[in-house]
Amino acid sequence: MKKPIILVFLFCILNHLSADEFSSGVPFITGYTEKDHHVSNNNHCIVQDQRGVLYFANDYGILEFDGNDWEVIQVPSNRSNVQSLAIDRNNRLYVGAQGDFGYIDYMQPYGLIFHSLLDKTPPEFRNFGDIVNTFVLDDRVIFQCWDGLYIYRNQQITVYALSGGILSAFKINDQIIVQGTEGLFVFTGSGFDKIPGTSVLQNTWVRFVLPRNDSWLIGTQQAGLFELKNKQLVPFSITPSVDFANAQITAARLNKQGDLIIGTRQAGLFVIDKNNEVINHLTRTKGLQSNEISTLYFDRNDNLWVANKKGIDFIELASPFTRLLPNSDEPVEVYDAAIFENKLYLATHKGLLFAAMKDLNNVLSSHSAFSRVKGSDDINWSLNIIDQKLIVAHNGGFSQVKNGEIIQTISTYGGWKVVPLPSDSLRLIAGTYKGLAVLKKQPDGWFDMEKLIDGFEESSRVMEIDNEGYIWVAHGYKGIYKLKLSYDTDSLQELHFYDNSKGLPTNFYNSVFKFNQKIVFGTEYGIYRYQSDIDSIMIDNDLTRNTWGWKIGRMLKQDTSGNIWFVGSNNAGIINNHPDGRTSIESIPFVKLSDFYIPGFESYTILPNQNVLIGGKDGVVYFNMQKNKLLHQPFQVILRRVSNLKNNREIIYNDRIRFLCDTILTAKQELAPASNSLQFDFATGFYENTNHLAYKYYLEGFDNEWSDWVKEPFKQYTNLAPGNYVFRVKARNTYGIESNEANFRFSIATPLYLTYPAFIAYLLIIVLMIGLIIKIRTKRITREKERLINEQKHLLSLEQSKLQEEQLRNDLQSKKEELSGLAMKVIYKNEKLSELKEKVESIKEIASDKVAQRLGKTLNFIDQELADDHWEDFEMRFDMAHNNFIKRLKEDFPDLTSKDLKMCAYLRMNLSTKEMAQLLNMTVRGVETARYRIRKRMNLESSENLNEFILTY
Repeated sequence: MKKPIILVFLFCILNHLSADEFSSGVPFITGYTEKDHHVSNNNHCIVQDQRGVLYFANDYGILEFDGNDWEVIQVPSNRSNVQSLAIDRNNRLYVGAQGDFGYIDYMQPYGLIFHSLLDKTPPEFRNFGDIVNTFVLDDRVIFQCWDGLYIYRNQQITVYALSGGILSAFKINDQIIVQGTEGLFVFTGSGFDKIPGTSVLQNTWVRFVLPRNDSWLIGTQQAGLFELKNKQLVPFSITPSVDFANAQITAARLNKQGDLIIGTRQAGLFVIDKNNEVINHLTRTKGLQSNEISTLYFDRNDNLWVANKKGIDFIELASPFTRLLPNSDEPVEVYDAAIFENKLYLATHKGLLFAAMKDLNNVLSSHSAFSRVKGSDDINWSLNIIDQKLIVAHNGGFSQVKNGEIIQTISTYGGWKVVPLPSDSLRLIAGTYKGLAVLKKQPDGWFDMEKLIDGFEESSRVMEIDNEGYIWVAHGYKGIYKLKLSYDTDSLQELHFYDNSKGLPTNFYNSVFKFNQKIVFGTEYGIYRYQSDIDSIMIDNDLTRNTWGWKIGRMLKQDTSGNIWFVGSNNAGIINNHPDGRTSIESIPFVKLSDFYIPGFESYTILPNQNVLIGGKDGVVYFNMQKNKLLHQPFQVILRRVSNLKNNREIIYNDRIRFLCDTILTAKQELAPASNSLQFDFATGFYENTNHLAYKYYLEGFDNEWSDWVKEPFKQYTNLAPGNYVFRVKARNTYGIESNEANFRFSIATPLYLTYPAFIAYLLIIVLMIGLIIKIRTKRITREKERLINEQKHLLSLEQSKLQEEQLRNDLQSKKEELSGLAMKVIYKNEKLSELKEKVESIKEIASDKVAQRLGKTLNFIDQELADDHWEDFEMRFDMAHNNFIKRLKEDFPDLTSKDLKMCAYLRMNLSTKEMAQLLNMTVRGVETARYRIRKRMNLESSENLNEFILTY
């Protein structure tokens, strides 16, 4: 049964420690896990170099973070985990690991390497465990493990052992303090001197020793806190008390303001101010990833880095902004805040919340959790402190609160705001969902509803009353109303309306505020005022000139110093009024809250110390004017690396090597012609709101001007021409501060083919080529000339042949015409002879015998002439004109008679049957018979046409 009882007891302790005992503000926290850095969450030590780059001693090596990228440097020669880190004034990073120690250096072609110092250690001291602490002290580097201190100086290692071993070591100013089995010792440089009064610490593990004022604060894991003063070790008490013995202290640090931050194994972080009061307790429920803290580190901006069991937390302790979270489990929208009766009240969408305050001048010192005012479960809009009364405007109307309780509720259409009536100290004007109401003070001191004002039913959330008693109401999308009540407030005496026709730039997003006891109007285009002589709204050039570009239309408040706090559509800030009459705008810090406001319901509560409570989407943000000054510290941009895009991302320049190692890098890089496509990677070492970081760059020799601000932390250039270049880059952080300029000078060599010798060679080649071309061209022209001459000869020959052929054709045609003419003459002659024969025969029949005898001789002569057709001469001429037609017929068809040949010739001449009959001295029928005979003798088929055959033969 003993074990369960112990577990229950431990659970009760842890539950007590993790309870929301302290309702102090929660700083902005950014958590990084394995998903971000991709290695173990076991980090044992944190350091930062002069550039702002952070290094974490991790189980997998050295984890490096520059604000953009996480990288791991695998360093120990035996692959063991890294336990401690330190950086000297020459930027050399020393490493303490498991069974080894040394520093980071560079060696080609391996890049960054771990240079072990074991070879410089006496052989008898080389076998040791973890190097849990590494310190740089003047010209010495001190590595601490259980076996002793290993001092590296002048390239030698000297070992100093303490009897019983060294449990832990601490650097206090220029001294090394160690814990032994008998208490604390100071290292003298040659040995150890016992520190009086510390023997009581021999049975506990000392986790930190820090100087504070004229004493030392000592934190132990098992026994809690002690103070060593005047050689006396006494328990150190804080308010309220914390059981650090059960919380188990693991680490502690002091910030620049002297606040003590203690990390524990069981209960997260405690922040203790210079008055030894716990002003904050950060746990997993307030933004930490784990309550188990490993180590702490304040960076150069005094923000805290916390290594815990679940990852790494970045806590913006130096920021002027601190969050008050009424409920850590879910967001709570806050529409207004007020301090009343030593309590902080918040008007939220889930009722009215309050928390008791210990110090009215420091909201963050509240030691009470928020509670809900009973009966205020509805949405609350505004908190109005009037006549020492707190009047809350909410969805149901108005309630009056005292000591965290609702005393009286006035039910109406829903209340927005309450404003005192200057002309009547007993009455208030209340803005409601449907117009205005008058509240009157009762004899018991509380206010009650007197009447609703008839004649005006517009929603009156934004309203003010001027010194003349006019009520100004700004409507979200209509314009601005000006109202005047009767003297006894019984009725509406005047009502005027002003929109863009009456001087407003637009009808949208207009507000009304009181500035220097005068009414002004916030618009998207500047600040306006009412001009009575023309009854119109005009721009206020003086105020607008000071705030031009801020588009003030949402919120405008004036503090007791005359400074103006504003929220516009694209920015927020303070318009400071200086004693000499000057004004200046402070807007940088408020960039951080750009996504925090509830649009249209921006809420600023100005406290007596000029600090501000800002209501938003999740709780309240407290703005500390004193811490605001820290935001203007300069920061620098870092050109991390330059790589060659064409050669497997070959690293041309690496800032890590230049900064951490002894490697000498020239101020200007000479790059080969092939290295003309480059990527430049840059970072800042600035860690607040890294998603708001922006960069601009300019490549001299290529770009004409600086680029616009961009989010990407890199820039690529491809196919750069040979020449000299300077890459310049700047950064801008979330507060609008611009960094210094980083630059990288380089030149891209001219390729061999573009050098002067190459051009001379090109010129010689061109000359030779021109000569060769001319020679080839000449030969080609000669050949072409010869070809043209031969072609002309050939064409001439063809022309002559053509002429001869044409002459032959003409001769042939002439022969044909001659034959045709001859045939026609024969036909004509035969016709005439036949006519003559007929006449002679008719005369012969009637003539005498003597005459008839003589006429008979004449007929014989005619017959001879008809029979004589001069065939031999015709045949010769015909064959000449028709390619030996008759000769071929005789050879191919030997059965053809002389008459058949004549008829075939006449058919070839395409003569008609009648013409052939006259030439052959035959009848037409005889010609047909002769044709038939020819077909038979030629053995022609019946389907073949004799005329076509003869014409194509």
